[in-house]
Amino acid sequence: MQYPEPNDAAAPPPADVVAAFDVEAMGEAYVLTASTYHVLDLADRVWVTSGPLANLLPGLSGTPVYAVSIPASYDGLGATGSERALVTTTAGQTYAFDHMTGTRRWRADRVESCCPASSWAAAGAPSFSDIRAAWFDSNNMRRLYPHHTPLCAAAGGAGTEFAYYALLASPSLHYLESTHCMEFAPPINSTDREPFGGTRVGPGSPLEPNPASVGAMFYHETDRTIWTFTP
Repeated sequence: MQYPEPNDAAAPPPADVVAAFDVEAMGEAYVLTASTYHVLDLADRVWVTSGPLANLLPGLSGTPVYAVSIPASYDGLGATGSERALVTTTAGQTYAFDHMTGTRRWRADRVESCCPASSWAAAGAPSFSDIRAAWFDSNNMRRLYPHHTPLCAAAGGAGTEFAYYALLASPSLHYLESTHCMEFAPPINSTDREPFGGTRVGPGSPLEPNPASVGAMFYHETDRTIWTFTP
């Protein structure tokens, strides 16, 4: 579990962070404000570059609400063999960008609705306006997905390795099972689960972020850590 407190102020975000995603191959994260991006070296926790958001991810309509990182190895969502970022904005659209390997450049792929309409209509779905942050886990190797009962017939007898989205709509965490069902599991209190509480981080721990203050999150698959950004 890591809660970054970068030790270099070369190019820190000048305003509230609204979304973030990482690039596994580069060991870097992209932290977004409403109008700028800031690249963080995850090993050294140093801000390495920044610039206008429109230069990095052209064509966004609205302000980013949350983003998720899609590993190159994940074969869902029409992955092209390069790492992918999905950025959802206040306009209710999700924009897909493919990373140009070995660079800090991104290629726009497509625009789509946030999620299937049937998923958002389900009882366990969050209200879009309440979402503060999200992460995507392509295999659940960290076993952070909290539900063990299959959500649909297609998942019957499935093992523990599957993809899911976690969306923070404080005070709740909502989990969208994304391999078999594309359905939301029943929401749970965010303070009962990592990274806000649970087995690794207990209530009152100095490492426990306040879910009401979180502006962005991402899951770093390389070392199975959740990163959070708060004021």
